Formats: sequence, structure tokens, C-alpha cells
Amino acid sequence: MENSSLKPASSGYATFLDQIKSDIRQAQLRAALSVTRELTTLYWRIGKRLSDNISEQGWGAKTIDKQSKDIASSFPNVPGFSLKGLKYMRQFAESYPDENWATAVA
Repeated sequence: MENSSLKPASSGYATFLDQIKSDIRQAQLRAALSVTRELTTLYWRIGKRLSDNISEQGWGAKTIDKQSKDIASSFPNVPGFSLKGLKYMRQFAESYPDENWATAVA
């Protein structure tokens, strides 16, 4: 005897399922875009702080290297905070002095 609860109730089932799948895909895309926007803003803010502090304090490259190591030790499983990454963040913030521009570019 077949379990009737496993069979589609009507021919509209496929359309119904397609709508749910489409909704899931759209939500996934919106979530990915939101994460990208948040990370871009975070990277810009870090770069801005680095740039401002280097200008104000006269920090050298070794300070950025130390910061990179300190951040990496605090967040060992989070990539992107290498010396090279921090330098890119600083360059990004200096290239786009307005946070809104930086977010729009991303």
C-alpha cells in the first residue's frame, strides 16, 4: 500500500514548490549581499582608523604588522587581517574617503 501523503495533492504542487524554491534562493542572495555590504563597511572602517592613526601618530609599517598579528591572534579563524589585508583596507579607505561611496562601490 502506497503512502498517499508522499504524493503531490494536485498539479499545482510543482508550481507551489517552485515558488518556495525561488523564495529560498532570493533570501539566500539577499543574505549574501547583506554580508558583503557589512564586510565592506567593516574593512573601510578599519582602513579609515589605520589611516587616521598613522597620520596622527606617525605610525610606521611595523605598527600595522603588530596590529595584524594582534588581530589575527584574537580572531584566529577569521581570514583577511594579514599585514597585506590591513594595507589594502587602508588603501581602500584612502581611495574612498566617504563611507557611503565605499559601500556603493562594493
